[in-house]
Amino acid sequence: MAEIFIVPLNPARKAALDPAIITTTRPTAVVKQVMRATGMNPTTAARLTKGLRADLRQRRQQQARLMLEAGAPRAEVAEAVGLSLSQLGVLFAGQKFRRRRRLGG
Repeated sequence: MAEIFIVPLNPARKAALDPAIITTTRPTAVVKQVMRATGMNPTTAARLTKGLRADLRQRRQQQARLMLEAGAPRAEVAEAVGLSLSQLGVLFAGQKFRRRRRLGG
């Protein structure tokens, strides 16, 4: 008697992503860039870049916090990290940071 092998109709495929194709530093632009470069659908691209986007957000928040603790103005910090003033306000809601004093003012 012959052996019968059961092969699933739709075997699960694992997609791999080459990190070299991602050049953007903005977490919101990573998925769009991956979609353009590979032709993936948005859900797959978002799933594969989840860790990278979280890391970029964490680095951006850390850089903003360091600048604010050093006394940099909020507008300067927002521009440096690529956020608007309102987004920066939401990110650090309720937190007080020291401010540089203006000379002669």
